[in-house]
Amino acid sequence: MKDTPTLVRQWQLLHALQARQQGATLEELATESRVSQRSIQRDLRFFSEVGIPLQCRRGPSGRKLWQISPTHPLTRLSFNLTEAASLCLGFRLLEPLAGTYLWDGAQSALKKIRSCLSTEALRYFSTFGEAFFPTQFGTGDYSQHAQILDALMIGIEERRYTSLTYQSQQTTEPYTRDVYPYALAYHKGTLYLIAWAPERNGFRNYKVDRITDALVLDLRFTRDPSFNIEAYLQGSFGIYQGTGEPQCVRVRFTASVARYVAEKDWHNTQTLHRQRDGSLIAEFHLANFQELTGWVLSFGREAEIVEPLSLRAEIAATIRAMGEIYDNAVPLSRNGEAKRKRSPK
Repeated sequence: MKDTPTLVRQWQLLHALQARQQGATLEELATESRVSQRSIQRDLRFFSEVGIPLQCRRGPSGRKLWQISPTHPLTRLSFNLTEAASLCLGFRLLEPLAGTYLWDGAQSALKKIRSCLSTEALRYFSTFGEAFFPTQFGTGDYSQHAQILDALMIGIEERRYTSLTYQSQQTTEPYTRDVYPYALAYHKGTLYLIAWAPERNGFRNYKVDRITDALVLDLRFTRDPSFNIEAYLQGSFGIYQGTGEPQCVRVRFTASVARYVAEKDWHNTQTLHRQRDGSLIAEFHLANFQELTGWVLSFGREAEIVEPLSLRAEIAATIRAMGEIYDNAVPLSRNGEAKRKRSPK
C-alpha cells in the first residue's frame, strides 16, 4: 500500500480522530486514511512528541482505541462573542489559500461559529464585515491552484524535491525544473515559492500564478539550517532579490506626502529624516532597486531619488522615455484602435 504524503495524511488523521469521539482502532484509522497501520503508528507517535492531546484506552473487546483526549483544555475551547466576531473577520485574510486543506479547515471552523449564532446575530456580525473590507486590487485568485499549493506545502514540510512546470515572464514556453521548496511568501496579494534551484546554484522566487503543475518527488533534500526567510528578503524592497552588498538609497519626499510616508514601515532598514521645510528623506539599504523604482515613480513629482547617483540617472531616463510616449501619443477611436493622422493638404 502506497502511503499518502505525510502532511495530507496527518491532516486527515486529525480529522478522523476528532470525528470518532469514542475512539478508533489502528485498523479503522488506516482504512479511513487509506494508508498502512505502520504509517498511522508513526503519525500517532509524532503527534504525542509535539504535544497533540492523544489518549489510548481499551475498548469493550479489549482493542486499543485512540482519540483526542476529552480532558485536554483544547477540547473545551470556547470563544466569547467578540472573539468569535474577530475570527470571522480574520478568516477573510486566508482567502489566498482558498481551495487548500488549510482553507477547508478554516471554513469548517467558521461554519461551527456561525451555527452557534442566531440569524439576527449573524446579520449583526455581517455589519463588521462591511466595516472591514480588504480590497481586491492586484490580488491573485488561487482557488484554481489548490492542488499546486497542497503539493508545494507538502514539499516544504517533508523536504522533498518538487518538479515545477513554470511559465516565466521572459519565456514563450513553459519549462520544467526540479527545486528544493523552502517557503511560501505572500506579497501584495501574490504568493511566491522560495526554493533552491540546483541548476542555478542559488535561491529563486517562483510566482505561484505561473506554476502550471507541481509534482512532489520521492527524493528528499537536506534543508540549509542557516536559511531564514526574513534575512533572505532583507536586501529586497518586497520580493525581488538582488546580487551583491546592499547599497544606501535616499529618497526625498515633499511635504505634501511626507506624513503618508512616515505613517508606514516600508522596510526594516528604513530611517526617516524630517527636514525643516516639511519634506522627508527616507533611507533604505537595498540590494535590488526594481520594486523601489516603481514605488518612487508612483509618487510622481512628490518623490526624488537623492542617491545613489546611478539609480537617480536610471529613473531620470525612465521619466524621459515616459515623456516621449505621452508627447507622441496617438488618439484612439471609440473601438480602441489608433486613429490615423491625416496628412496636411
